[in-house]
Formats: sequence, structure tokens, C-alpha cells
Amino acid sequence: MSLNSDHGDSLDYLQSFNERNAHLSFQRPLEDSDDEPLLDIGEGGPSCNHTGPCSCPPAGTTTTSRRPRFRDKKARNQLLICCVLSFLFMIGEFIGGYLAHSLAIMTDAAHMFSDFGSFLISLGALWIGSRQPTDKMTFGYYRAEVLGALVSVLIIWLLTGILVYEAVQRIIHKSIQIQGDTMLITAGCSVAFNILLTIILHFQGRSHGHSHGGTSRVTDGETEGRNINVRAAFIHVIGDLLQSVGVLIAAYIIRYKPEYQIADPICTFLFSGLVLVTTFTILRDTIRVLLEATPRSIDVSAVKRDLAILPGVRGVHNLHVWSLTMDKNVLNVHLILAQDADHEAVLHSATWRIRKNYPIHHCAIQVEKACPSSVLETKGVVEA
Repeated sequence: MSLNSDHGDSLDYLQSFNERNAHLSFQRPLEDSDDEPLLDIGEGGPSCNHTGPCSCPPAGTTTTSRRPRFRDKKARNQLLICCVLSFLFMIGEFIGGYLAHSLAIMTDAAHMFSDFGSFLISLGALWIGSRQPTDKMTFGYYRAEVLGALVSVLIIWLLTGILVYEAVQRIIHKSIQIQGDTMLITAGCSVAFNILLTIILHFQGRSHGHSHGGTSRVTDGETEGRNINVRAAFIHVIGDLLQSVGVLIAAYIIRYKPEYQIADPICTFLFSGLVLVTTFTILRDTIRVLLEATPRSIDVSAVKRDLAILPGVRGVHNLHVWSLTMDKNVLNVHLILAQDADHEAVLHSATWRIRKNYPIHHCAIQVEKACPSSVLETKGVVEA
């Protein structure tokens, strides 16, 4: 068979393939849809008319990802409130630490800056996530969140390094007298403020979700319940609350035992280490995303096994899984089919299985028919 003939046959095949699959919804835009399901397989299960063995989902099971608009709006409001409050209190805490001559207070303010940065990045992620991909930015603007996190961590490390240097100088020279009353008041306000943020993010961040009639599974690289950005901010604030309690204890010691002024630089060292440890995980994750490493939540070997056992599949190759951002994963894979395999059934089953078992935001599956001469002929591409 000539090359031109093969090319013409492939084009005809693709056209007929698309016509036959007009009733199925495998296409999904890259950005999150607020109300649309990932894979529309009908109410009560897919309409499966396949005559051979099939791995289509059973009736009564749906694989959807619904993220109502009110949830993102609520998350934006929460993060905006926390962002404004964090900025105002961060400035106040820096001023209080300066007046009290307390490096521990300033270190706590630096940690508060990391909170402010995380809130700001989360707000930016929600805003950027609503922007549509363009011809020049086909994957959208999700990586802006990762770059923002990287810049935030580097700034925090710079501030922490300056404070550690000052703490060393104080231990050596012992030339500054800490104002215990001012430090105690500022530390107490810090604890109260972090408790307020915890209440805002925890109790208002709850969301109600359930399903009726059958089984519902949420995928799309996002978890159920509270918005992932709000949940991350909540964890960050818990760490800051513990640090503020430590500063408050040091303030009590200095206020009532002025001879133990060394408690302030010691707290600075301890909490600087805490800041570095907590932000190192963020730095590690951002580097993994920028290097397009396989997400930690996905086992590539398990994905291969799940796809290889599908009826009609003879091989799996060119499997790539990476992250656009912290919570949006992408998958590309080629499936080699047997000569008598029903490509419609395989594509449908593979798409459903990936959506069901793995947190995948966007996937592209390409099927290839294995020729007797071991030459692979591309038959079609389906994106989901």
C-alpha cells in the first residue's frame, strides 16, 4: 500500500470515527467548569451497546466533577478577608517588634508575611483559574501560581536570614534591652489574631456535598469539601498559631524574668527553623511542578496496569503524567489495540477508568492498531 493511500485511509477513518462518536462526550476543556461533568455518561450509567467484553462503568455509577460557583466565590471571600487582615496585622507586628526590640516578634511577623503571601497566591490562583486558555497560552495561566509561590518562599528566606543574623549579633554583644510589656502585648495580639484566622478558615470553610441515587466520585485533581486553597491556608495558619504561642511564652519569661533576655534570640532561631522547614516543602513542590515530575499522588505503574488489562489493549506506551500546578494533573498515553478491538469501547473504558481512579484534570488518549508486520497505524486521538 502506498504512503498516500495510507494517509488518505487514515483521514477517512478519523472522519468516520468522529461521526460515529458524536453521541459521546469525551471532549473537555482544560480549565475547570463550574457545573459541567467531566464525562457525561448519562443519569444511571452509560449507554453501553458493545457486543464484546467491556469495562464500561456499571449502571447507577457516575463520574463527575462539580464545583459550584458559590464555592469558589465563598473561597475568594474568605481568602480576601484573611489577606487584608494578615497584611494589616503583619505591619502592626513589625512595628510592635521594633518598639519592643524583639527579634522573636519580628520573626513571627515574617511568618505572618508567609501567610499573607500564601493567601495572595491562593487568590491569584482562583482568579487565574477562571481565565480561558488562549492560542499563545494553550495550557492557561496555572503556572503563575507556582511562580508566585517560588518568589514568596525566596523573599521569606531572605527576611529570615536577616533576622537570624541579628539574633547572632545580639547574643554576642548583648547591647539591646527588650521591652517586656510591649513584647507581651504584641505577642498576645498575635495569638488572638491567629485564632481569629483559624475560625474564619475552618468554620466558614466547610462545604456540604453529597449525592443521591447511585455512587458519585469527585476527581479532576481536586479533593472534596473545602476549596484546596482554603485548606492549605488553614494548615498554614495553624503553624503560625503555634509559633505565636511560643513567642507569647517567651514574652512572659522576659517580662517577669528580665535577666533571661536570651529567650528572645533563642525563639528567633527556633521559629526561623520552623519557617525554613515549612517553606522548604513548598519550594520542593514548586520545583517538582516546574520540572514536570510525576505527581506524588499518582503511581505510573498502577496506571499502566489499569490500562493494560482493558479488553482489546495489547500494549501501553508513551505514558506521561505531570502537573500544571499543585492540584491539576495532566496525562497523555498511547494504547496499542488488537486488530479486532472495538476502539470506541476501549477509549470509553480507558477514559472512565482514569477519571475514576486518579486525580487527573486533563488527559489525552491515542489508540493505535497493531499491524501483523508490527507496524503501528495511528487510528485516532481522543482527549478528555
